[in-house]
Amino acid sequence: MVYLVLVTAWCYPLIGCSQPPPLPPSTPPNVLLLVVDTLRADALSCYGGKEIQTPNLDRLASESHLFNNAISPSPWTVPSMASILTGLSPLTHNAKMKMTYPEDTQSLQVRLKKNGYATHARIQENGFLKAEVGNFDIGFDTYKWGDEPSHHQQVIELIRNSQTEPFFLWYHLMNPHLPYHAECEEKYVFGGDNELSNIRRGYGAKTAQQRTHIKKSYLAEVQDVDKRIGIFLDYLRQADLYDDMLIIFVSDHGEEFWEHGSFEHGHTMYEELLNVPLMIKLPGHNTARVHEELVGTQNLLPTILDVCSIEYQPTEMQATSLRPFWETPKVITPQQVLSGSPLYFEDREALTTTKWKYIVS
Repeated sequence: MVYLVLVTAWCYPLIGCSQPPPLPPSTPPNVLLLVVDTLRADALSCYGGKEIQTPNLDRLASESHLFNNAISPSPWTVPSMASILTGLSPLTHNAKMKMTYPEDTQSLQVRLKKNGYATHARIQENGFLKAEVGNFDIGFDTYKWGDEPSHHQQVIELIRNSQTEPFFLWYHLMNPHLPYHAECEEKYVFGGDNELSNIRRGYGAKTAQQRTHIKKSYLAEVQDVDKRIGIFLDYLRQADLYDDMLIIFVSDHGEEFWEHGSFEHGHTMYEELLNVPLMIKLPGHNTARVHEELVGTQNLLPTILDVCSIEYQPTEMQATSLRPFWETPKVITPQQVLSGSPLYFEDREALTTTKWKYIVS
C-alpha cells in the first residue's frame, strides 16, 4: 500500500554556508546531549502546547536556538538514536531489531574521544539501549543503565568529578514513555501488554473520556520530566558549568494519541511521531532564536563537531551541520529529511519536505 506517492530515491539535507563560523571557545566545551524519550514537540509550552506548562524547558528555550520543524529519522528509539550518534540514515546503519550499528562506524562518541574528550552515557530504563543488548556503548569510557532516583544523582556526581578534561555526556531520560507512572487527577491505568497490543493494532477502541485520561497521564509525565530537568540544569548553573557548555536537547520520537487512528509509537511516519523538540544552547551564548526551517536530528553529529572545532569529512555522514543557523547572514538551503525503520507492521519510509510528506509502505 502506498501513501501519496512512491519515493524511489532519497535525499540528504543540504545547508548552505556563507562565511566561517564564530571563533571557537578558548577551551573545548563540555557537551551535553540531553534526550527525553517519547516527547512530541507540541507537548511543550515553548512549542505552543496549551494543555500544560513546562517552565524549565521554556527557560532553556529562551537561551537556545529552537527548531520548530525538527524531524526524527525514525518513530522509535534504536534507529533514531543510531542516526543521531552517526549522522547516517536508518537505511544505511540498519540499526533496527538487531540493536546495533556497524562497529567501525565513526560515531559521535568515538570522534570526541579521539579528540581528548571523556565520554559518558547515562541511560534511564530503556531496555533497547542496554549495553548487553546492542553496541551503543562503543566509544564511551563509561556506559551505565539504570532508573530513578539514584540514576539522577549519579549523573550529578559524574559531572562533579569530571573537571580534569572536557566531557561528553549522553543523558537519556525514559519518561514520558509508557507506562505512565506520574500521578494525575484523571489517570488511566492500562490492563497490561495485551491491552496495549490490541490498542496499537486498532482493536479495543477507547471512549473519548478514556482517550482524554490517557493523554492527561502522558502530559503528567511530561510535567514530571520538566521538573527533573529543571533540577539538573540548576545544578549546572550553580556549578558554573552551564554558560560554557554546549547543550543539545532533543527527543528520539513522539507519541500518537489517535490522530491517525492508533496509539503509542513505532508504527507510522506521521508528524505526531516524527516532529520532535530540538534546542541547541551554544557555549557562551544565551541569545534565543526560533527557526522555522525543516531540519533533521540526524544533523546533530556534524553540528556538535563544528561547535567543538573538530575536523571531519562531510562525505563520512549523510547529514550536514546546522552551523549556518547562527551565522550572519543566515543562508539556508531548503532540505529534505528521510525517515524509516518502523518497529511494528510493514516497512515504511517517509520523505519530509518543506511542503509535503511522502510515505511509501
